[in-house]
Amino acid sequence: MSAPIDLAALKTRQRAAWASGDYAVIGTTLQIVGEPLAEACDLRTDERLQVGVQQADAEALPFDDASFDAVVSTFGVMFAPDHAKSAAELLRVCRRGGRIGLANWTPEGFVGRAFGALSAGQGAELERDLTELLDRLNRAGPGSLVVPSEYLEVVATRR
Repeated sequence: MSAPIDLAALKTRQRAAWASGDYAVIGTTLQIVGEPLAEACDLRTDERLQVGVQQADAEALPFDDASFDAVVSTFGVMFAPDHAKSAAELLRVCRRGGRIGLANWTPEGFVGRAFGALSAGQGAELERDLTELLDRLNRAGPGSLVVPSEYLEVVATRR
């Protein structure tokens, strides 16, 4: 029987990994996906929405019950180790009639496959695996790189 995973240590490593990258570049992708997700959630700019951003643990959100009209995550909550706990938190902070919108990479798409290679590979093997994956999924041909990044968009209304 394998030892239980230390979720606190895992979250610490995840925070360090995300903080080490160029988040401005990643943010561009989030914006491209976030806009249609906001439209799918029927969030409208003509209502002059007050938007706030705060870093928080998806498994223990620091907000009161039913405090939001919409709860949206673009490639964020999917990284929480305990998905059931995270889903319960999203429901808890969303008011009745409010919307929960998620954009999550699929396991079969490029990002899901790349994360699979990151778990299994090391050093030269990892580089080879990622290069083969990029070559296999590249739509542009030699000398250029265009790789689709498949994701699933989910919108639910809180009842």
